[in-house]
Amino acid sequence: MTIQYVDLRLSMQDNGLGTPVLIPTTPDTAMFGDIGIQTTPVLPANVELVRVQITGSVLLLFQKNQVPITVNVYKNDDPSPFYTTSSKVPSGMVVTSTLGIHAMDFPTPAEVISGQIRYTATITQEEKGDTLMSARSLSGIAFAGNG
Repeated sequence: MTIQYVDLRLSMQDNGLGTPVLIPTTPDTAMFGDIGIQTTPVLPANVELVRVQITGSVLLLFQKNQVPITVNVYKNDDPSPFYTTSSKVPSGMVVTSTLGIHAMDFPTPAEVISGQIRYTATITQEEKGDTLMSARSLSGIAFAGNG
């Protein structure tokens, strides 16, 4: 079967032109991306051959009190993330850094047949810090088949 384009979704919470906001401290989080990949176009022969690429970024503005920053990506209503990444710079430096996300998902046939797979991204500081976030986005694209 040839490769089948399924869906593309984009979520931009901030384009970087607004006022940066403080990243919440664990256990609180801030959601910065929420997309629903539509899977109804998947041909029956491709239900077991779907793959989803998730990409995103967060512009971090580290101040003087740096602490680890963690981004989690969740699928559907699962409370456990299927992708996690963290970032930290040496203390005392004022730095602007972009934290990138690049995750792959191979949904189950049951998830594909449901018609939509929801992906959400959250960010948190692992302890009280003063790191801000500015531009942030999340996107996903799905393909099926094994051409």
